[in-house]
Amino acid sequence: MKETYLTAEQIAKALRISKEKVSLLAKHGLFPKPLKLHTGAVLWSEKEVKDWVGMKQQTEDWISKDVDSRLF
Repeated sequence: MKETYLTAEQIAKALRISKEKVSLLAKHGLFPKPLKLHTGAVLWSEKEVKDWVGMKQQTEDWISKDVDSRLF
C-alpha cells in the first residue's frame, strides 16, 4: 500500500486548529513527528495522524466528533 502524506494545512483544517498549533504539538512530542524533505516541505504520514486521532478519541475528549475525516 502506498503511503500518503498530509500538510500542516490539511491537518489543521481537519482538526480545526491552527497550522502553528500542529507544528507546536509535534515540536513538543504531543503529535507525530513530521518528515522534512530536502525541498523544505514538511509532511506528516496520514497513517500516523489517523492513529494519533484514534488514540486521542479513545483516551480523551480533546477532539470533537465533527472532525472532518474526509480530509484524511
